[in-house]
Amino acid sequence: MKQALIALFCCITFITAAHAQQKKYENKAGHFSIVFPGAVTPQTQDIPSEVGNLKMNMFMCTPDEGKDVNGLYAVDYTDYPSTMVSSDSSKALRERFFTGAVNGFAKNVNGQIVNSGSTMYKVYPGVKAKVSMEGGFMYVQAYLVKSRLYLLLVGCDTDKDGNAAIEKFFKSFELLK
Repeated sequence: MKQALIALFCCITFITAAHAQQKKYENKAGHFSIVFPGAVTPQTQDIPSEVGNLKMNMFMCTPDEGKDVNGLYAVDYTDYPSTMVSSDSSKALRERFFTGAVNGFAKNVNGQIVNSGSTMYKVYPGVKAKVSMEGGFMYVQAYLVKSRLYLLLVGCDTDKDGNAAIEKFFKSFELLK
């Protein structure tokens, strides 16, 4: 009986510690929230484009080794000129835009697209993809909300492919009003 209580206590402590690491991150400027499994590091980067430099706002979490099954969680957002693309653009234009975004991402990480397909976030169009790269995979979900592109990323080692934390992260994404 005593051993069973000790085992139960250890399980509850482990579950509580794992849950405590999860933290809802709200970004009022980016109008989104998402649950990260640790500390978030913000960065910005200018991206050259055919319409001039675009500012990419990045929010990354790289959990300490052994504390999470995935090595990277990130949300990026970039505002595009509405004359270039928006969620109200034609389906053909949005598909070209998403194809370019996924292809560009795969190229930037020296990866190969394993699969990709369309998805939605509420009423907003998107794309999801799995990109193989040396030692693992990057899972990508991108949504076009008006003329803002949200890019959600999870990176995992090959032996952790398809783990439940990937989808849990994606499902925690919410737009703020």
